Amino acid sequence: MANCAKDIAITASQQASRILKAWMSQDEAALQSEFEKGMGLCRDDELSSLEGEHMELLQTLLGRLHRNPGFLCGRASHPAIHLCIDLLTHLAGRERAPESAGRAS
Repeated sequence: MANCAKDIAITASQQASRILKAWMSQDEAALQSEFEKGMGLCRDDELSSLEGEHMELLQTLLGRLHRNPGFLCGRASHPAIHLCIDLLTHLAGRERAPESAGRAS
């Protein structure tokens, strides 16, 4: 990836947490911004293989969520969105998915 944000020292876990926080607050602008930051992160060869896999998982989840525009509007009505939120929650190191993840559109 030539267009990645190497100057930002952030882990996939931290970015997943930021995305979830913006999603739960229903701040569409913040969510879009954090979403773009997550997509802009890249795997650095100096990362551990586990962190590299976490980065790949984060970007895969974001790609999946991008195809479901309800997520960016703070809605989780599709089962695939629920699964992605659960995986983001796990990646962020939280014990369970946020309660707002279950709300309907």
